[in-house]
Amino acid sequence: MGRVSGHGSGTARHVCNGLTGTRYAHKLRAFVELLADKEWQARAGAVRAIAAEGSDAASLLVRLKILTGDREPEVMADCFNAILLLDGGDAMPIVTSFAESREPEIREAALLALGTSRRPMPSAICGTALPWWPTGRQRVVSCWRFLLRGRTPRSNSSLA
Repeated sequence: MGRVSGHGSGTARHVCNGLTGTRYAHKLRAFVELLADKEWQARAGAVRAIAAEGSDAASLLVRLKILTGDREPEVMADCFNAILLLDGGDAMPIVTSFAESREPEIREAALLALGTSRRPMPSAICGTALPWWPTGRQRVVSCWRFLLRGRTPRSNSSLA
């Protein structure tokens, strides 16, 4: 298979969609190339395709992408969701480490991924970094309100 990088996000999206779910032995190689594509949509599509693969190799690729970072918060959001899907509770430490990022978009992406994962939040996030973080059913609703309004859930108490 030739290079797929640099052919536009539409072509990259078709490559990812076409290879996902096939038995092609080298599809992860194509996805890795797309992780470094110049267009963020191609990188995000590669992350989603890698997550759909569901293997240990896929998990390692997503972890590597998280650790090396991406300039687009959308790509990092896909990475956080993918690693939580692939590794479940074992992915909590890596995602929670980004919940305290200095970059608001990355922090929000990590928090949203954690909230939508419906996994119990680590006490470090609940009590220390985010003392206002709700528990139970209100967690996802409060997270959305926080992200959409840019304020803490307590400041939105009239919405509860």
